[in-house]
Amino acid sequence: ENHFLCNNIETMASETSAEWGEKVDEKWIEIQKKTFTRWANTYLKERMLKLDDLALDLADGTNLINLLEIISSKSLGKYTQKPKLRAQMLENNLFALKFLQKEGIKLVNIGNEDIVDCKLKLILGLIWTIILRYQIHIEEGKSARNDLLKWVQKQIPEYGIVNFTKDWNDGKAICALGNSLMPGICPNHMQLNPADALKNAVLGTDLAQSELDIPKVLAPEDMIDTNVDELSVMTYISFFRDWEANQLKKLALDELEKIAVPEKCRAFGPGFEGAETGIPTEFQIEAINSNGRRVNHGGDPFEVVITGPNNASIPIQVEDHQDGLYTVKYTATDAGKHRINVGLKSKQISNCPREIRVLRGGADPNKCRAYGPGLEAATVGEVAPFTIEANNRNGEKLKDGGDAFDVQVEGPYGKIPAKISDKRDGTYGVEYVPLDFGNHTVSISLLGTPIPNSPFKVPVGLSLQEADWNETIAYGPGLEGGYSGNPGIFTIETRNSKGSKLKDGGQPVGVDVTGPNGMEIPAKITDKKDGTYEVEYTPVDPGKHTVDIYIRNKNRPLYYNHIKQSPVTVNVAAGTDAGQSIAYGPGLKDGIPDNLPADFKIEARDRNGKPMGRGGDLFDVKIEGPTGKVPATVKDNGDGTYDVQYQPQEPGKHKVTVELKNTPIKDAPFNLNVKEAADSDHSCIEGFSFVIQAKTKKNGNRKDGGDNFQVEIKGPKGNVPDVNVKDVNDGTYHVNYKLNQGKGDYNVSVKLNGKDISGSPWKQHV
Repeated sequence: ENHFLCNNIETMASETSAEWGEKVDEKWIEIQKKTFTRWANTYLKERMLKLDDLALDLADGTNLINLLEIISSKSLGKYTQKPKLRAQMLENNLFALKFLQKEGIKLVNIGNEDIVDCKLKLILGLIWTIILRYQIHIEEGKSARNDLLKWVQKQIPEYGIVNFTKDWNDGKAICALGNSLMPGICPNHMQLNPADALKNAVLGTDLAQSELDIPKVLAPEDMIDTNVDELSVMTYISFFRDWEANQLKKLALDELEKIAVPEKCRAFGPGFEGAETGIPTEFQIEAINSNGRRVNHGGDPFEVVITGPNNASIPIQVEDHQDGLYTVKYTATDAGKHRINVGLKSKQISNCPREIRVLRGGADPNKCRAYGPGLEAATVGEVAPFTIEANNRNGEKLKDGGDAFDVQVEGPYGKIPAKISDKRDGTYGVEYVPLDFGNHTVSISLLGTPIPNSPFKVPVGLSLQEADWNETIAYGPGLEGGYSGNPGIFTIETRNSKGSKLKDGGQPVGVDVTGPNGMEIPAKITDKKDGTYEVEYTPVDPGKHTVDIYIRNKNRPLYYNHIKQSPVTVNVAAGTDAGQSIAYGPGLKDGIPDNLPADFKIEARDRNGKPMGRGGDLFDVKIEGPTGKVPATVKDNGDGTYDVQYQPQEPGKHKVTVELKNTPIKDAPFNLNVKEAADSDHSCIEGFSFVIQAKTKKNGNRKDGGDNFQVEIKGPKGNVPDVNVKDVNDGTYHVNYKLNQGKGDYNVSVKLNGKDISGSPWKQHV
């Protein structure tokens, strides 16, 4: 816990109360907290720090360490500047307390844990101990109250001040104390009305702040409080006591402001960096005091010596500007290293001696110029030339070469080589070939110094024979939508920077297609050799697809630019899946006859087995009979179904194959048996018959037989044999015959007694 348990420099028991940390009035504590906080902030502001709450803001130890460093003018060394852990905070505060111990300050009942735990009363006691040593300047064995009281009584004896509490409540004493230090700032303090205590206290503290620069660490309202804290008043009054001593210190510091210190002085300017032979140059000397500020007067006896390569001194001229600045002018005659020495009071200034390089009086980068088409505009892949003209300091063109001009060409994607040719007449030809479209930067310098107008901004365009991604377009169904599994086809039409369509191929177009799951889908690009390119890709899954269309840089294939339409989002619906599509119907069943058309249906389905509900798929139906192919027709019904019809040519085993994009549908191929059936082309009427009715002359039907009827039939091949005439003996005769000579006309003749009966002969066509 590292508590320091010792006697204070002067125990607060003798100054205030026997047990200050426990018995003091709470009102006193609040006043004391505010006063001690303001007191600490008057010092911490030097490091742009501030306490808002004395108890809380000292907890991590950093503010306490900073306060001790400022008021003691000593460094406490390394500590944790941004403590996060309690252990780090304890270590910081222990560090601060050990420093006070080394300073000879005895502490009472205060440890590092008390500060970390924000114990206000103990922290107030610690701050008072620090004030006693560093503000009130009380050493061991002396009384802070008595010594300070004696000084007050000496300054304003007319007020009979005997304490640091109630004697200050009416505000008059503080006005009188300020007037005693600077007579005239409040000459009527004796006439002030004691009843206007707050008004008086405000007047006194305001005058002390504005005229004496004494911080208002004690608030006027706290000063007039009947419970005002004695330690707070003593802290405030100590600033008045130290005012005269501080004024003397200030005067001493003012004197130091006027004295130039060699170790702080510096030289700067063009002549301190380099020079050219025969060209007058100069540099400045700045006289700086111990605080690092320039003195505001002249007259300092600076000694300046400049020597050349042969150690010969160069004549100089020093001009005193009477404001702490001195101008040194000289002209170098020899090229090479020169040494500059500037001294004051037999000591060198901070940045001397200094070696500089004196160049021959050649080209002056600030006077040189560059011109030519390569600095105005350029074309990708074509030589861009320009000229550098070397001029001297006076702007005159040199007549020889040899100057080390540096040319750097920077394109959108990196540096471009530049070739420099020394023409030996003061000019330099430069060529470079841009590799990229876009603005290029051409930087021209001489010995590290840019010439005027450098860097140059050069717009680089594309050749009219090259595709411009800002003008190139793409179109086609493959960019409008599609179905998974179905090819998406579109066209890229390359155009130049003028918007004209290119007439040949060879452009580095590129296409990337990304599916909804991030998978890259291959895209086939076909150069049509007419400035257009056909692109085909086949989506695998339904969903949003991204189509990136770009043109690569021919010179840097890794770099490319999207055409203005790219990327294109293509919504792909679920496509027909051959493996899920089905076929059904009588034309796929065993036992169908070979003499009738057979039919069946195809139903297109997606990968999830869901009917497509739309047409457009190119199903391929192939039917193999026992001896060859059987033709089939496929009709798209537009609703996802397709009617298939075929005519079996022969009986036997048949194989029906249904495919989509060379992939069989579900359960395909289908195998079935076709049965043999009657054929109309070959079926015939093998037997014919008719009845002869025998009639009398009176046209009455005979009732008996015995008549000699003769029937003769002639066909395409002659008489038809086997014509049978049967007498039924009731007046009728039944005739039976076969027409077996094939197709054609048959003449039928029926005669009775050698004469044709009524209706005979007649023709019968088969």
